[in-house]
Amino acid sequence: MLMNRMETLVVNSAIRRVLQRWYEAPLLMKLGGRTPGGRAVEIGCGSGYGTKLILDKFGAVRVDAVDLDPAMIGRARQRLARQAGRVRLVVGDATDLRAAFGAEDGD
Repeated sequence: MLMNRMETLVVNSAIRRVLQRWYEAPLLMKLGGRTPGGRAVEIGCGSGYGTKLILDKFGAVRVDAVDLDPAMIGRARQRLARQAGRVRLVVGDATDLRAAFGAEDGD
């Protein structure tokens, strides 16, 4: 199900980004720590801000990110243009990641 207008506004708000950077990322750092050289999947990547945090703060070398909303993937592509070689962004459903990302050898 795609987000309604209010949900989209909240997800794309500066307040959401502040929470991601100053609350969620430090909490996840305590729970699991950095992933230098690792690969991550972000389900529901929205505008790509969390994907950028995974690359910058957690040290992942590659992130595969999926979102149901094509508009969100468009925003993420803009935000992550400089990291294009390290990020794969797809419109897809988290209940079927093979369909979203396709099957690759060794994945």
